[in-house]
Formats: sequence, C-alpha cells, structure tokens
Amino acid sequence: MSELLARNIMSAGDSFDNYQALALQALKKGNAADLVDAFNVLLASIPYDDFAGAGQLNVKINSLDISVQEWLYRSSILAFLRGCEVTTVAEMHTNLGRPDLVIEHGGNTFAVELRVAYKPEDVPAKLAAAVKQIGDKNYLGPYFNAVGVAMVIDNGKRLITADKKVVAED
Repeated sequence: MSELLARNIMSAGDSFDNYQALALQALKKGNAADLVDAFNVLLASIPYDDFAGAGQLNVKINSLDISVQEWLYRSSILAFLRGCEVTTVAEMHTNLGRPDLVIEHGGNTFAVELRVAYKPEDVPAKLAAAVKQIGDKNYLGPYFNAVGVAMVIDNGKRLITADKKVVAED
C-alpha cells in the first residue's frame, strides 16, 4: 500500500525510481541534508486539494491532538519511506517522549522532529524548539550512533525550509 501511495504521489513528475534512489542514497550515506532534499521533492508533489481536504477529515474523525498540516507532512513522509522499503516508525516511544519519525536504513538511524511554521517569522523559534525537544526527550538515546534531525516546514510553501538542524549524539 505504501509503495502504491508513493508511486501515485510521484506520478505527476519524474519516475518513482529516481525519487526512491535519491532517498535511499541519502539514508545509506547518513546524509541528513540530502534526506531533507528528498523530503522536499515529496512534499512539493502533494496536490493542494489532497493537502486541504484529506488531512482535515482524518484529524477530525480520529479526534487527533495534532495539526492537520503536521499530520499530513509526517504521514506523507512515512508512507513514502515505507514505499521505498525503509524501516520507518512514527511516534516511536522512548523513555521520555516520541520523535515524529524514526528512520533506519543501511545501518543509519535518524530521529526526526518536525515542526510547522504558519508564519515565516516563526521558523527560528520552531527550529530551536525542535532541537531542544530532541535533546530534552533523549530521542537519540535508544539508538546506536543515531542522528537527530530537526526540521521546520514552512506551511505557506509546504516545504522544509533551509532552517533544519542536525543534532549529533553526544
């Protein structure tokens, strides 16, 4: 199902195999910046109508305590990575909290914390909060040589901004 979803999302542009290769190469190298680039390609491919309607309905039906935008972004990235046959878990419990995504591939592990900025001027504060949460909640602790990635999605552009930070385990 996830591969079908990923293929359908990518059907409007280049081939799924190209996007899959981009994501897998970033994961294999452990390169967070390239991984964010792959996520931006994915996010740019989500049709506006899907973004607005499906997310609102699902959040309402399930009485979720999450913004529609964050849910859709996280779920799209999750489905894409699973479609690429990458081990990805959303909201994985640790001893102190739950990172938005835990991604494992090729011996590399990423703990990802997403934030959505509804105003461009909110981006720095959102990024600082995501970085702080990765540390405060010990998101890297359960994983050997994990890399934390804090990402801010500009809701107006529906893309991860240049404001992202890689948090290496101490």
